[in-house]
Amino acid sequence: MRLSVLHIMLRIKADPGVRNRNLNDVLRFPGGNGDDAAAGTKEAPLKTLERALDRMKNGAEGIISVASNLVPAMVAELSHNMLEGKVDEAEAMHAKLLPLFKNCFVESNPIPTKAALNAMGLMKNELRLPLVPASQPAYDLMVQTVKELGIL
Repeated sequence: MRLSVLHIMLRIKADPGVRNRNLNDVLRFPGGNGDDAAAGTKEAPLKTLERALDRMKNGAEGIISVASNLVPAMVAELSHNMLEGKVDEAEAMHAKLLPLFKNCFVESNPIPTKAALNAMGLMKNELRLPLVPASQPAYDLMVQTVKELGIL
C-alpha cells in the first residue's frame, strides 16, 4: 500500500539506518520524487543529513534531525530558506550546521545530543538504560561544537 494515498499521511520520519526495501515505493508524496524523505535509505544518519538539501531540492519540505533539539531556529531557518528558494543562504547554514550534524552521531544517538543539552544547562546528565552518558571525549567534542555555533 502506498502511504501517500492516505489523506491523513503528511510526513514520515524513520531511522535512516533501518533497512526497508519497500519504503521508497510507498514514499511518493505529491510534489516529491519518491526519494524525498530521509526514511527508507540504507545510509548512515550523517549521509542522510549531508543530502538534506538535495532532498529538499527534489520536493522534501523539511528536515527532521536530532540536531533540531539543540538549534531549532537554525534548522528551521535552513528549511525555510530552501522552501523560499534562497538556496545560497540554505547552503551556508547547512555548511555551518554540518559539524553539529556529524558530531551528533559520534556515539549512539541520542547520547551526544543529550550531552550537549547537559552542557547547555537544559537537562541533567542522568540517562536511563539502555542509554548511558557520553564518553568524556564525545562530551568534550559536543561542548566544543555548540561553542563554535555560539549557543554555549
